[in-house]
Amino acid sequence: MSAISKPRYSSMHAGDLSPVRRRLGLINYVRDTKEENARRKWYMFRAVGKFYVQDKRPQTRVRYQKKTDKVDGWIWDVIKERIDNRALKAASPYKGNVSI
Repeated sequence: MSAISKPRYSSMHAGDLSPVRRRLGLINYVRDTKEENARRKWYMFRAVGKFYVQDKRPQTRVRYQKKTDKVDGWIWDVIKERIDNRALKAASPYKGNVSI
């Protein structure tokens, strides 16, 4: 939140995120913000580098309304799978090459 209680947002590539376990589970993805912060003016807020993406959205049943948010849920599931797979390959001693 900013000083006037306006939520802050970030536009970025999903590939910039990496999975972590920090702050008692309140942060599960981070990104490097050093370059972006260096380009910002002194009076601007620092770039957001710590994120929390929920695992599953709570299921609420509302009668006779269209469920328009179904698309958003599966998109984040796919993004999280790809980020996790990329992190596993980077941490693997084989670096994705199984024939070694």
